[in-house]
Amino acid sequence: MKNIFKIFGFVGLGLIITSGIQAQDWNITSEQKATQLQIPFTGTNQEAGEILYNKNCKMCHSTIKVVPKNDRVLPIAPNLGCQVIQSTNTDGELFWKITNGKGGMPPYANSLSDDERWKLVVFLRMYFNSYAAPTIGGVAPEAPGQKFQGTIKSMKLSFDDKTNKISAKLTAVDAEGNPTIPKNIKVKIYVKRYFGNLLLGTVKTNDAGVSSVECPKDIPADTGGYIFISATTADSSATAIEQVKFGQKLVWDNPNNHPSLWGTSKRSPLWLKASYISMVLAAWAVIFWAFFQLYKIRSIKEN
Repeated sequence: MKNIFKIFGFVGLGLIITSGIQAQDWNITSEQKATQLQIPFTGTNQEAGEILYNKNCKMCHSTIKVVPKNDRVLPIAPNLGCQVIQSTNTDGELFWKITNGKGGMPPYANSLSDDERWKLVVFLRMYFNSYAAPTIGGVAPEAPGQKFQGTIKSMKLSFDDKTNKISAKLTAVDAEGNPTIPKNIKVKIYVKRYFGNLLLGTVKTNDAGVSSVECPKDIPADTGGYIFISATTADSSATAIEQVKFGQKLVWDNPNNHPSLWGTSKRSPLWLKASYISMVLAAWAVIFWAFFQLYKIRSIKEN
């Protein structure tokens, strides 16, 4: 019973400390609040920001989902897709908070460049339904792709030898568990090589839930004329691998079939055979000479 009270005590203390940390003032100046986005709101920056988020932020903030109010409680970090958080924070405030951190959130001023931190802001703003991105440097903002809110269930790979295209078809269910078509999902398609996987391309699924990429005709195959193709979603929620007959068949030319230093005795170079035999004969000659000298010494001693 005492242990249970201790556990509840530590949990309560942790919640109190965490709450106190979250309640601290960010101390952001009016000038910082008024700062607008400093890089174009483009698809390239959106994707770069997503990569940075998955690497630096997702471990605490988890997957972002668009919700009216924050659906997570302390000590879990808030859902940054919460429309209240989005609407009450300017671009400058988000950038400042990423830069300096607070409490349990580390500062990223030294680990991420200004450009990378603005790309994170771009990615976060993709989840703000009312966000009006500014035009920067003459570059108009691009509408973010629609985020898939369901769950990927499976992936199936196929290969069309007429078009040389590898296709990955996804199946999924929506939030209610009903079958749906997973659109706009990034899929990475590879060909297996000896020391890793060769990335052929990263393609988003179309309206049929399929992403396709063309495979080079000159890609080397194994001795049977086969290659291994694989694919995975960007978040690794679904993967698949298949073996297909394609590519340039590998013709194995055994070096042991040619005269070489490492060849068999029948195929080793003539000069190597002569050198080997000469050394063996020389060694035996020295041995016989040594025995002969010992015999002479013994004969002299007896006489």
